[in-house]
Amino acid sequence: MMRSLWLLVILLSGAAVAQADDAWPLLPEAARQWQIQPQTPQQRLLWGSFTYHYLNQDYAAALNVLPPLRAQLSAEQQGHADLLETSLLLGMGLNEAAERLYMSWQQQGLSAPAQSWFYLARSWFAAGFYPQASEAVTQALMSRPALAEPYRQEALFMEVSSQLEAGLQISAQRTLALMQGNDLWAGLARHNLLLSYILNEAPLAEVRQLLTSSLPLLPASAEGQALKDKMLLLGGIHALESGRYPEAETWLRAVSLKSVYSAPALLQFGWARLEQQQYQQALQPWRILQQRFQPWHPAVIESVLGVPYTLEQMQANTQALKGYEWVDQHLQGMLDELQHWQQPARLQQWLQGQLTAAPELTPLDHHLSGLLATPGFRHQLQQWREVQTLQQDIRQHQQRLRWWQDALQYRRAAFVRANGAKRLQQAEQQLQQAEQQMERLQQRLDAEEQQLFAYASGHEAAQVQALERVVAHIRGLQRINTPTRDLRPYQQRWRRSRGVLLWNLYEQQPQRRYQVRQHWWQLQQQATRLQEQLQNSRLALQWSKNRGQGLDPRIATLQQHYAGAQQRLQQLQQQQQARLTTQLQGHLQQLQAQLQDYQAQARLAIARLYDNALQKHITATAERPLTSPEAQP
Repeated sequence: MMRSLWLLVILLSGAAVAQADDAWPLLPEAARQWQIQPQTPQQRLLWGSFTYHYLNQDYAAALNVLPPLRAQLSAEQQGHADLLETSLLLGMGLNEAAERLYMSWQQQGLSAPAQSWFYLARSWFAAGFYPQASEAVTQALMSRPALAEPYRQEALFMEVSSQLEAGLQISAQRTLALMQGNDLWAGLARHNLLLSYILNEAPLAEVRQLLTSSLPLLPASAEGQALKDKMLLLGGIHALESGRYPEAETWLRAVSLKSVYSAPALLQFGWARLEQQQYQQALQPWRILQQRFQPWHPAVIESVLGVPYTLEQMQANTQALKGYEWVDQHLQGMLDELQHWQQPARLQQWLQGQLTAAPELTPLDHHLSGLLATPGFRHQLQQWREVQTLQQDIRQHQQRLRWWQDALQYRRAAFVRANGAKRLQQAEQQLQQAEQQMERLQQRLDAEEQQLFAYASGHEAAQVQALERVVAHIRGLQRINTPTRDLRPYQQRWRRSRGVLLWNLYEQQPQRRYQVRQHWWQLQQQATRLQEQLQNSRLALQWSKNRGQGLDPRIATLQQHYAGAQQRLQQLQQQQQARLTTQLQGHLQQLQAQLQDYQAQARLAIARLYDNALQKHITATAERPLTSPEAQP
């Protein structure tokens, strides 16, 4: 019933898997040869900054580092820089700018290693520019040194896919013949060739031959098993559409039950048996399908409607009628739930939940699984998140500017409260007083050098004064001297004490002179530092008066700029949010239309069964012989 729709879904998902647009690294490892060549410290610093931003996927910052880095490169290294810039633009989503840059330096005959061309081909292929990707692959295969084998296989895969996108099946087959047949890239290339055969309605024999020859060559890994299941599903649906039901059953039976493709395989497997009038056998895969998957899975919904249809084909009309009635009620409940989730407020709430790093699963996610699988919607949702991130960054910048403004006002108020000019004047007066005291101290030092007992301590000065007082006493005794009093012992003791004192003073005088001069020199140094600090404080005070001048208008200008950018981002965010909401509503309405179509089919079947039963009852009543009461014995 829905085989064409399922085939289209599988083909679209196949193209997305073949491109693998979310798995391409953008850092060209070939550019690491720059590190081998002699570099200046500035080159190493620029290269380290560029690599850091590039590996962290901050492509805008890496693009800002690239111009000064390019200025430090030699002529032969400019080709790497051109390839890097093109990859950066592709990584930022600026595909048109990348294409213009590519066309400009392609005309100049750019020379670069094969590895750089290979990574550029990756970027072009991920962005969907298949002709440019094919040209880059051709350059990578022709350049030297040659690509390593894993990279060569991937390059040939991109070449095959690009040729198939251009409709060149024969060229794609020739390129496919150059690939090794036992790795995943060759399997993906054969998968894309199978898609091309199906889309271009190739003969069934060619599809069968390609599928039969490709399956044994797939690697024995999880990725190889998934690719095998998908190719089996494609071959089964194609055979089913072509009326080759036994062959379709053979392909579909081989799909693994643990695969993501098991649900459509079980559904189509049941239809293949139903087309062969194997009614009981057709119900078995549908029962497995309904037990293993959620009720909202599209395959489950179609199988639910297929069960009473099979019963009707088996002439079990009563069971089929009850089955159609249950399907009608079941679909009506699903329609009510869809109507509940179509409210704009709930869709807005779901969108706000997508801004978190790890959004929680909601019942709405089951309904939107088909839409979330499309690259276009994911890209728009990512752009909407990026706009939200930009708005948050601008709000942070505005907050920082307000903090700067508050800090500036606080510092100005603190400067006024500190009264720096008055305090500086007081410090200058104190320094002048200290300098005057130092001049007087210098005079004292000069006078000390002229004294007999220079640099004497306080105790020694007291001893000198005591000796001077003793002299006066001895002279008084000499005036009143009597024959019985001998003063010579006193005089000798005085001479000895005076000699010892003078000897101590003169012995310690050089050391004390050195210590005093040392302290005097340190004091002068401290005074010089104070003068320097005072000069710096005077200059800082002068600068503080002019500090912050012009900052207020600059902050106001930046605030206006940020406010304008915030307003534009708000408008863009509202437009993107409205666009996303419209797509969500459109997807839910499409699901609603599909459910209504299923419900209409169920109700038509109910009406048909009731009508058939009524017609049979009327026919049976008309054919029944009429007997009158008189004819009875």
